[in-house]
Amino acid sequence: MNFTCRRLFFLAASLIWCGGLTSCKPVSGGAVGVIEGQKGDGKIGLPCKLPTPTSGTDSKQQISLIVDGSASMLGFAKTTGSRYLQVIKLLDSLTLSNAGGVEYARLDDGGKVISRSEFQQAQSVSFYTGKTNRTADLLNGSTAKDKSEKLVAIITDLQQDDGDIKLTSKKILDNYLKKPGYAVAVWGFKSEFNDYIYPLHNIPKFPYASKDIAGGRPFYLLLVGRHESIVSFAKEFRGQAGSLLNDTHNQLTIFSPGYATQEVVYVGEPKELPAGITAPRSLSLSGFLIDDGNQPMAFLEMKDAEKSKIQYSLPWKLTSDLAAPRSLETSTSIVKYDAEQKDFVVDASLSKGDFRVASKSDDKKIDVDLEINPAGFTRGLYYAKTDLQAIGLQTPTSWDAWDDPTGKNGAKTEGLKDFLGSLGLNASAVMKEKPLTVARLCHGIQKN
Repeated sequence: MNFTCRRLFFLAASLIWCGGLTSCKPVSGGAVGVIEGQKGDGKIGLPCKLPTPTSGTDSKQQISLIVDGSASMLGFAKTTGSRYLQVIKLLDSLTLSNAGGVEYARLDDGGKVISRSEFQQAQSVSFYTGKTNRTADLLNGSTAKDKSEKLVAIITDLQQDDGDIKLTSKKILDNYLKKPGYAVAVWGFKSEFNDYIYPLHNIPKFPYASKDIAGGRPFYLLLVGRHESIVSFAKEFRGQAGSLLNDTHNQLTIFSPGYATQEVVYVGEPKELPAGITAPRSLSLSGFLIDDGNQPMAFLEMKDAEKSKIQYSLPWKLTSDLAAPRSLETSTSIVKYDAEQKDFVVDASLSKGDFRVASKSDDKKIDVDLEINPAGFTRGLYYAKTDLQAIGLQTPTSWDAWDDPTGKNGAKTEGLKDFLGSLGLNASAVMKEKPLTVARLCHGIQKN
């Protein structure tokens, strides 16, 4: 090959190589996706994945086991071998082996601390002589004298003598749910029952009897404490219960302002891309490179094109125990790389309609629609981060069958729906102050 031919060959090769890139300038800087709160190791860090929550569970945490000793609970103890008595025995065994120890108390005219032998008397009818039931009295949280954190477990029928179960919910909000990582769980059990029902607001009592669980009367285990502690306790309780809970006559709901799903979900592959938009593995423009850093980031490269829609389907993991989000709200931030400042800054020229995310969800997935207007972007590199945040928690409809709106049905609980609704509303109030991200979409965008 003569000199002229070699020169033409290398010139052609250079043109081919340059044509495959947006720019032939050497890379002078870059950005990389990082876990939120971390740095980019010499590059500009683009926060994407949320850090894994650290467990606050203390293996030596004390359990405060409290049993309602009021007369309305007497009917649960009258039937030998009733589910109620089996649960009492199981709770005694389970808490006794707790590494942090256990304290016992009786719910009757305040909270009276009792010994374990006195607690075991809850398996006999002689225990249920109490005249009052105010669950709220036992939910004052840690005091200055007692700074230890406890998992509070209250066994009760949720029938308050003054009818004000919402006061219990308010105490849970003020003393527990407002603390980061705290939750409340309501675990309902149906049990054989044979005695009187005491309706709210001093309405005369009436007899009720059921020898089977299907027509039994509900009682509840109210758990208040750190989310991890409640989940751990429930797992161990189920493991020890065996066949005791293998039916549809018990259910658990955890209202947790800081947890509405098992884990945060992130953007994946789009269903399809509209004309004029591609999805490269990285972005490079004017010597500046963006790579994902093994973060769940999606890259979009585009030229001027018509406003279009990109759709994603994000599978998420809901559990039957956690109260699910009532709805999802989007929160988007977009920044653009500024070569002079050598950083990503807010681009005031973009309008809300240039990059808009909408979503709808069911119990298996979140369907996301991203509306993007390429013409609204100027040439450059952008980073968009969209959080889907849970707005409130909803009470599972399965509890509706347990609620007695009349005060005349011994197989149901009067005021239950209002109580659960108030727990959901109070959790929602906390979430307004501290939004909970359940899904995140991270997009690197290049406009040529």
